[in-house]
Amino acid sequence: NLKLEKNVQKIEDGETIRDRYKITGVLGRGAQGEMLLALYQTTGGQVAIKRLAMATVSDWKAIELFEREGKVLSQLNHPAIPRYIETFHVEKENKQVEFYLVQEYVEGIGLEDAIRQGLRLTEKEVLQMMHEVLSILDYLHHLNPPVIHRDLKPSNLIRRPDGTLALVDFGAVQSAIQTSSAFSTVVGTSGYMPVEQIMGRAVPSSDLYSLAATIVHLLSGHHPADIPVERLQLQFHGLVTISEPLVEILDKMLEPNV
Repeated sequence: NLKLEKNVQKIEDGETIRDRYKITGVLGRGAQGEMLLALYQTTGGQVAIKRLAMATVSDWKAIELFEREGKVLSQLNHPAIPRYIETFHVEKENKQVEFYLVQEYVEGIGLEDAIRQGLRLTEKEVLQMMHEVLSILDYLHHLNPPVIHRDLKPSNLIRRPDGTLALVDFGAVQSAIQTSSAFSTVVGTSGYMPVEQIMGRAVPSSDLYSLAATIVHLLSGHHPADIPVERLQLQFHGLVTISEPLVEILDKMLEPNV
């Protein structure tokens, strides 16, 4: 019965991009870019726009990941994944280049914000959530080549007003299983990454580890990075009250040996 609210910094007189996207708010900011909320004047609907400025990126890898995200999103078609609209770049008057990725805006609240506001899920709710997220991962992992999200965590799961979940932020996505890790980049979030991903060898089941770590966070209220580890295994049993079958499932998903 919590009243969950999403933090959106409103903008009264925002800029208009490409004569069709009027910026109305800021959904989030990072070291190298920001996520904007905008009115798509062609349809009158809301869109989310990821903006990356060349001047703020630390290396070309950020641009490569940005372009990869757009390419992968353009090929996806799933009701729980934001619909891709377009990508483009704009050269500003100061000769600086900005890159844009436009996608469907998912209304709702990130589960990380929900946890911060006191959300704790029951086992029944967790099982429903697992069913939803596993269905999304099943779709992604059975594409050819498989798509690995690589950054599944509470903040990237949005609970819509109708209670269903959406998986967002494909900025770390890997669109194929690499046969060599020599040139791979470690992308992900501490606490939610399995050993093989830390070593640059993510595989589809790496997303299953991240899902289990997310579930432990939702059940316990403890960030996985703060939970004790023994022999690379997350020691969460004393922090949750759930049935033995679910404990066994989570243990298997969190098994260090892929």
